Amino acid sequence: MIDEKMTQLEELLRDVRDSYGNRLVQVSSFGAEDMVISHAAWINSIQIPIISMDTGRLHEETHNFIQRIGSIYGLKVRIVFPDSQELEKLLFNKGANSFYASVENREECCLIRKVHPLNMSLAGYEAWISGIRADQTVNRKNSSLIEKNFDSSGRTKINPLLSWTRSDVWEYIEKNKVIYNELYDRGFASIGCSPCTRPVKEGESERDGRWWWENGQKECGINVRK
Repeated sequence: MIDEKMTQLEELLRDVRDSYGNRLVQVSSFGAEDMVISHAAWINSIQIPIISMDTGRLHEETHNFIQRIGSIYGLKVRIVFPDSQELEKLLFNKGANSFYASVENREECCLIRKVHPLNMSLAGYEAWISGIRADQTVNRKNSSLIEKNFDSSGRTKINPLLSWTRSDVWEYIEKNKVIYNELYDRGFASIGCSPCTRPVKEGESERDGRWWWENGQKECGINVRK
């Protein structure tokens, strides 16, 4: 089964690269799913640039991993940051950890540190690739492989791993010897900002390690249709 999905992934990456050319970009947090996509593109000489958001609150292990990716794959990654004035205003008004106080505060933090930088960095691109899977959240379950007019700018969002399972992802990683963030070996199942992610406990779903103090949908806003 994984061989068939690998072939489909490679074909899709070629197709969208042919369709959009240099107007296509991969948005990556360098999680396991993102690395599957980047690896599949790299071994098949499908050149797709990568954008990643440095929120200012990433794990040190994530920073080290990004450095390692560059040395192994030779990938040039564009790292984008929050607007300094917008972030300074948030910190002045609400402090560094306001996201623990309410869902609204947490969404505001994600908006400033992730969503706004992504939107600005996508200027000039017509399509972007995400590593989401349908079985991760209710919102993602309702996504499509190709999502036209995903945002207010009319960009297309492409979800190559939408039908993959967590087992598929790790089978691919093991079979192809794909490097991954060492935090996965410490019990993390989903990796975001350091204050907002923790290892999952036995019986928990992989998204339970994100914003574990909240109930409801576990999304930062990037993968929510505008």
